[in-house]
Amino acid sequence: LSPGTPEPTTVDDVRQHTVDSDLNTLDLGLEQRLQELADREAQAEAQAQRLRELFRQEIDDGRVLVGRDRTDVVIQILEKDSFPSGRAELDADSLPTLAKIGTLIHATAGAITVSGHTDNVPIRNGAYRSNWDLSAARAASVAHELLQSGVAPERLMVSGHADTQPRAPNDTAGGRALNRRVDI
Repeated sequence: LSPGTPEPTTVDDVRQHTVDSDLNTLDLGLEQRLQELADREAQAEAQAQRLRELFRQEIDDGRVLVGRDRTDVVIQILEKDSFPSGRAELDADSLPTLAKIGTLIHATAGAITVSGHTDNVPIRNGAYRSNWDLSAARAASVAHELLQSGVAPERLMVSGHADTQPRAPNDTAGGRALNRRVDI
């Protein structure tokens, strides 16, 4: 913008609605948006609770975790019985769980992100250059299984995060095991 001479208009005054006429703040619908966000968070928590009940056996077996990230429901496929160490090919034992997840997702609307994660131990085989490659390949393997369950490909986004988003410290075997996962 450059300074210039203002051009006169036919309107002599400008009126704006404020939250409080004594304050200099505009009412931009903040309260309504905050209520909508709280409602969406409550809906996500209710949906996460339903999924925890549906996946009770898988959760008890340590193969799946169900959580919530603000308004998103997150299903975590843990490495246990899902992938051989350092590999991206799914174990046959994990296929029924992924089919169950795919059927549930197919019946919902919205975008689906499939994110692969690893621990911080460098990969030591020739199949993958780094944990980035491994995490992306694992996410892609899960996405392919979801496609087999009828999930539309345009709803899926696949990403690999390596060890950049740990859920637990990588200083114990248990923490590293929690970090090796695929989030849906």
